[in-house]
Parts: sequence; C-alpha cells; structure tokens
Amino acid sequence: MSEDEGSDISFNYDDFIHYTIIPAVAIILLLAFLEKRKNGTGIYGGRPALIVPLNLLDGYENRFAFAAAFGAVTNEIFSLFLETTYYFEVPLWALALILQLKTVEVAVVCFPLFACIATRHRLVGSVCGLLYSILWCGGVLADLIQQVRSNAGSGTVLQLSPIATDVPVLLCYFYLMLRSASEIIRVVASKVYTLQEETDTVRPHQTEHVRLLLRGYYATVVTKEETFRQMVTYKSIQGFRYPVKIVCAVFIVTVILYQLAVLEITAGVVLWDTKEQLLNYEWINAFNNRVVFLTPQAVSGMIVTYYICVIIANAAAITHIFFFLKIYRKNILRLHHGDRSFICETEENAQYLMASNLRFLGYLIAYSIWGAVIFLVSLLVFGLIVFYVLFLMEANGFLRNFFLYVVQLLSFPATALILFYIQVAMARYVLLQGKIQPTDKDPPLNVDNRRFYEGFNFFSLFGSLTIGIFSCFLRILIGTVMGVVMVGRLDKTTYMRDMERRDKGHFSYISMLHVENNHNHPVVRVFCGILWDQTLQRRHACSPRLNGKTALKYRTFPSVEPPENELVDISGGKPRRQISALENTRNVRKWKLAFTLLRNPELRKQRKTYLSNGGHKPQESAEVIEMIDAHQFSSV
Repeated sequence: MSEDEGSDISFNYDDFIHYTIIPAVAIILLLAFLEKRKNGTGIYGGRPALIVPLNLLDGYENRFAFAAAFGAVTNEIFSLFLETTYYFEVPLWALALILQLKTVEVAVVCFPLFACIATRHRLVGSVCGLLYSILWCGGVLADLIQQVRSNAGSGTVLQLSPIATDVPVLLCYFYLMLRSASEIIRVVASKVYTLQEETDTVRPHQTEHVRLLLRGYYATVVTKEETFRQMVTYKSIQGFRYPVKIVCAVFIVTVILYQLAVLEITAGVVLWDTKEQLLNYEWINAFNNRVVFLTPQAVSGMIVTYYICVIIANAAAITHIFFFLKIYRKNILRLHHGDRSFICETEENAQYLMASNLRFLGYLIAYSIWGAVIFLVSLLVFGLIVFYVLFLMEANGFLRNFFLYVVQLLSFPATALILFYIQVAMARYVLLQGKIQPTDKDPPLNVDNRRFYEGFNFFSLFGSLTIGIFSCFLRILIGTVMGVVMVGRLDKTTYMRDMERRDKGHFSYISMLHVENNHNHPVVRVFCGILWDQTLQRRHACSPRLNGKTALKYRTFPSVEPPENELVDISGGKPRRQISALENTRNVRKWKLAFTLLRNPELRKQRKTYLSNGGHKPQESAEVIEMIDAHQFSSV
C-alpha cells in the first residue's frame, strides 16, 4: 500500500459511536437475561429483568469505579454540549428531538460500563467490562492518533492539545481495565461467580453516625460557626460519606473543566502566534493613521489579560466545587438533625419533588460547566474593555484626567462610609442604653436619648438621600456580579427569599436533599436494621451456649447452617459471608423452607398463612409435609 492510499484511510469517531450500539445492546441483553424479575413470569422463567446501571438513591459502594466510568465517557458527555452538526438536513423544529435521540444513543453506549460494575454476576460483568473498556479505549486512541497526525504541521501546542485533553479519559479506561482484570482473578480464586442481592439496610458509616450522635459529637460539628480559616480548609467529619451520585458528578465536572482549560490555553497560544497577522489588516492601519487604535503592545496586553481571566475563571470553578462539597455535607447533616431553616419552605407535592430530584445530576453538571463558561466570557469581556479603555486613554493622553475624575467620584462612597460609621458611633455612645450586665456582649436595643434620636434621624434622612443613588447602583452592580459568579452553584440561589422556588436549579438541589434525607437518614436506617436483627433473633431463639458462643435453636437446611467457628454471637453481631446466587434460586428456597418446617414443627404456627386462618393448619403446609414424606426427607 502506498503512502497516499494509507492517508485516505480515516477513523470516524461518530461512526464508531453508532456501531458501538451493537455490542452495548448485546451486553445489556446478556445481563438482563441473567437476572430474574421478583414478581411475575417472563418469557424464560421471569427473564429478562431490568438491570440497574448504578445505585444513585442510596449507593456508597464502588464510588471511584463509577466515577472512573463517568470520566471515561466524558468526551461523549461533553459532545452533548457542543452538538451542532448532523448527517442530514434537520428542520429547526426537529433539532430538540434529534438532540434527545443523540442523548439516548450516548446513554445506551455508556450503559454497559456502569452495568458491568453494578451487576452481581461478577465473572460475566468483569469479562464484559474488560472487553468493552478495551473496545472504547481503542476507539479513543485511534481518534487521538488521527487528530495528532492531522495537526502535524500546526505547531507543538496544537499537536499536544488533543493528547492533554484525552489524558484523564485514557487513565479512566486503564483503571477500569485493571479493575476488571483483578476482579476476574478474585472471582476465579474465590469460586463465587454470582452474589446475592444486597439486603443490608445499614452502611458502616451510618452506624458510626448514630454512635457519634448519641455521644453528642454532631452538636458541635453542625451548629458551630466557622471562621475564615475553617471555611477555606477541608476537615473530614466522622460518620459521613459522600454518596455515589455526588462523587461521580464532581468527577465529571472536574474532568470537563480540565478539558476546557486545555482548550482555553490552546486558544491563547494560537492568538499569540497570530497577533502579528492581526496588525496587518487594512482597517486597523486606517484607524492608526488617525488616532492610536492598536499597537503590538496592546495586542500582547490583551492576550495577557485573556490568560489572567482564564486563570481566575478556572480557579473560581474549582473553588465552587470545593465549597459545594462542604455546603452539601453541612446541609445534609443539618437536615438529618431536623434543621430546615437553611432551605426554602415548599408546598410542592411529592411527585414534583421526585421529578425535580431526577434532574439534579444533569442540572449540576450543566450548571457547573455553563456557569464556568459564562463567568469566563463575562470576565473576559470586562477585562478586555477595561484594558482597552485604559490603553486608548494612555495612547491619546487622557489617562491622567480620567484618574482625576475617578478619584472625584470616589468621594461619594467615601462620604457614605464616613456617614455610616458616624451613625454607628452615635448609636453606640449616645442613642442606646447601657449594658444591663457588665458581662453582656451588646447593649439592649432601646433608645436612651429620645430627643436627640429624633433630631439626628431627621438630618440622616437628608444625608442618605444624597448618597442613596450610589448605593442603588452599587446594589445593581453587586447583584449582577454575584448572579454571573454564582450561576453555576446549585446550593446557592441568586433569587430573593420569596422567589427561591422559581430557581429550577436550586429547587432540584433542595428536592435532592429531601429525597436523600428520606431514604438515607442514618437514624432511620440503623433503627430498621435493629428491628430486622431482632426479628431474626426471635426467629432463631438461642439455646445453651457452645464454646462461649450461642448456637441456633432451629435446625435448618445443612447448606445454610453456619460452621461451628461462625456461630452467631448476639453481642458481637452476625458474621457476613459472600453467598453465591446459585444457592438462592426459587426452587432451592422452597425445598429449604419445606425441610426447615419439617425439622421444626413449632415454626409452622408462626407463619402468616397459619395466623391468617385463625390458627388452623393451612392446606399448603399439609401438602408440603406430604410431599416431603413422600420423598423420605424425614430420614435425613
């Protein structure tokens, strides 16, 4: 093959995504047919069943694996923000529908990466996850190599830009491949290929949370006021773990912000390389012949201003992520302790809260990314305007007069500040009564000199009128700046108190907190866990101790009886072990139930069918006993 023929072969990443739907659907169907529905029968004995890609409601396991899976598909998520071209002509009214179809396609091709981590069929999930990760990693590498080759003559920065952009994506794929390979080795070594569904209602950190709550630990952690040093530092809180959804969302935002920073730096390098060509335009020379319009120093200063704005915007975005994590932790802990004063009162129905909660993750990523972009654009426009105005004034001899005018305008805020502190001093030493007790922090809010108060208030009215216009414009300016800066924060709202519910992003955050509090409240979880343990203990009342540990009173099927070294100790809790799902099929459970009832006749009276019939023996139990006798299980 000649060099020209080889150069015609290109890798189309969009076509790769389309064709990847085939193995993605195959893996999804495979995992679906391995699961059984709990209720009802299907085509093949309850199969296929719905599979869960990841637990966003109360999941705390495999957090970093799921975060790596999200990091691996960051390019596909990022493409949804920039999707503007399609293979065929689309009318304007259909663009939204086509974009939603593209979203479904991306969700389908990304689904197996998460489902292979979450499935309880460990061997099948690990093998499929390894093969699918290798497939996607190869596609990303092929697209990366093609981009580097296409930028071969464009300079070092343009060649390195695609590599720097895809570095976190490739690292995530390598992590997923290593995790899948190590999981295969562990599964083969343990010979436990399929696990039972998780039935534990209590997580270890929730148990620790309740212990610390009873000791009064959270009374000082949640309610104390933080100093500035404590606000800008992060200190872990015992008994708290971030759930899967928060870890994954923060990881996605961090990776996309990194990719945006790479693109912004690349754009700055391109501008620096083309600044000489910019000054050669005829219209720029025409303006420069009349007044100083643009010089090489001005262009260099604008590019430096651009880099400063990029650094500030990205630092602000990372700071927002840091404060979001702190505020989320504080808010959810306060909500666990019944403090709702920090959130707006809502009278929405449960269905609206749940629907808004479903939007939270998408809103968090979208608001964070677009908030960073909007802040960068606003800061860049403001910075370039200020720099260019100062440059024109300096080049044309107006800068000195401008600064004199600004100094004169500063007399308004200076006067307002002086007047305010005069009012504070007068209120402290003339208008207020003294402290009731010498140890009091502040005096009571009671007027001491009524005549002087009325006269001073009258003159303050006219003084505030003259400087009120400055305060009015300052309020608008601060509101605009804070609105631009905080647009990416869902934990804060830029609306007034009565309008907070109209902020859809903030309301999705509030709804998420309500759902999180209702489903993952540590006290409720631990309480339900204690009730379940006590129920099991009543069902397995303790007989005399064996070797210092309690044995089970009831005789069960031999395969589920713990060995002698794993006898249950009530004080220490029940041991946990991994149980294969092959031991937990429906037919096996029926035989074990029948065998247990035969060996323990007194348990029949505690069954729901016996109690619901008024204490009469249910016909089903008699049939089961006859069936067992017919198969001679009584001799076992």
